[in-house]
Amino acid sequence: MPDRTEALAAWRARLRQVLDAEALVEPEEEAPETPAVRTELLEVEVSGERYGLPVECVAEILRPRPITPVPRTPPWVLGIAGLRGVVLPVVDLALRLGLEPGPESRHQRIVVVRDGEELLGFRVDRVVGVVRLGPSEAAEEGTNRFLRGMGRDREGRTLGLLDPEALCEFRVGQEWNAA
Repeated sequence: MPDRTEALAAWRARLRQVLDAEALVEPEEEAPETPAVRTELLEVEVSGERYGLPVECVAEILRPRPITPVPRTPPWVLGIAGLRGVVLPVVDLALRLGLEPGPESRHQRIVVVRDGEELLGFRVDRVVGVVRLGPSEAAEEGTNRFLRGMGRDREGRTLGLLDPEALCEFRVGQEWNAA
């Protein structure tokens, strides 16, 4: 039995040496935890699908108002509306995305998006609310030029992350295809 006792004593001595050596080593400074960056999106519904616009580009949300059609514009441009003395172009977001527009309802809204100094209104079927997505809740791979990526809202529904710059980009003489 002395062999086992000696082996156990040697093992304890070695363990003490290792623990003492670790105690003398200065602990590495841990990097301060940075809070996960959460993206705030205005969640809207268009043709039964959910989409998100970055909150920082949304100027305001309006109830439907009279829209004056403008000749020789793409089919997704509904026309212009007055907004406190400013001419506001209004686009049907469903048609812009290449979807069938939903039926008119009392829930429809015009989401006013700021593109630099310009304002552009997008008619949506309804505004759902503001959703906050963390980095793990959003994938940054868009499936077409209007989508930055995909995510999930608080109800677990798939959410298309819209690219406001691409949505607002159309110029005179440009092809008027949706996607």
